[in-house]
Amino acid sequence: MKKCPLLCKKCIEHGCNFWTHLIGQNPQTGAQTDEWNCAISFLPMLLIENANQTRKVTAGIDKVANETAGMRGETQSLNLSFLKAAQASLELKERALNEPLRLMDAEASETPK
Repeated sequence: MKKCPLLCKKCIEHGCNFWTHLIGQNPQTGAQTDEWNCAISFLPMLLIENANQTRKVTAGIDKVANETAGMRGETQSLNLSFLKAAQASLELKERALNEPLRLMDAEASETPK
């Protein structure tokens, strides 16, 4: 006879809202699970599984964070290179625009009045 952890009486099984069907793998033994039982009695196993999944997610996040930190230096270097190239391009354009003006000024000063 199963005893209800909440009522401290005989378990009413399917008449209880906590009566749950659990299908999956036991995180401690690796054995397949397919059973009906009280959700409260499943809590220790579910908490262990939740901790395992959280650990896996945390490891994945740490890996991505480390890769991102490594790429930050590369990105800053590339940004600096692009800024220098853009500045050089602007200086060339400015010189190209000012050169015809200097030639026109020189021609204007050479023509007799």
